[in-house]
Amino acid sequence: MLLFLAGLIDRNAKALGNWRRPWPIPPFPVPPFRALLPLLGFWALLAGLLFLQRDLGMFVILSVALLVLLVAGTARWGYLIYGVLAATGAGYLMLTLFSHGQRRIQAWQAPFDDPTGTGWQILQGLSGMYSGGLWGEGFGRGNPEYTPIAESDLIYSVIGEELGFFGCTVVVVFYLILFARGLRIASQTGPAFGMLLCLGLTTVTATQTFLNIGGVTKFIASITLVREAHHR
Repeated sequence: MLLFLAGLIDRNAKALGNWRRPWPIPPFPVPPFRALLPLLGFWALLAGLLFLQRDLGMFVILSVALLVLLVAGTARWGYLIYGVLAATGAGYLMLTLFSHGQRRIQAWQAPFDDPTGTGWQILQGLSGMYSGGLWGEGFGRGNPEYTPIAESDLIYSVIGEELGFFGCTVVVVFYLILFARGLRIASQTGPAFGMLLCLGLTTVTATQTFLNIGGVTKFIASITLVREAHHR
């Protein structure tokens, strides 16, 4: 996907960056829909396949990468603005039409409402990190068999149980160094295709890391709750 997007945006960067104001109202420019049409059609097909598989996380990761590559390849920040607006509408529509997404969000926000059902996975992960304390139980001394999907989705919980808060912090620092290196390599890459590909790889890894750690620690749900409380 990243190879395809980097190549497509590199070949059509001039057309994709040709924004214009077709009417006096609205006063802001609009993207070139004719140049975007093949990309939007392909993205709609991809979204349909991922929705059928209920892989909403991968759709979010690839959508973020698409927006970043469009902005980097065309120097048009409007893609990010329109993308955020479209993501807000699509997210609302997804939560309205798909019960799977509603259950996931509800479980994140209030896992104790159904501790033996939809909230069980999140609570088990939080319990593992809580038992690790500051320094952890020790490497290899945890109980990952009690953590669901310990080998992938909730691996951060296992790290917290065995290495504690200190180990979790070290992992986050290592990832931040990795992302900084990726951005530095992208900025030093001469051909636009190489720059976009490196930037896309870094974006995918960073987005997946944020979703994984933010989901396990309930950081994403906490942001949502704070915003709701602020609006009230």
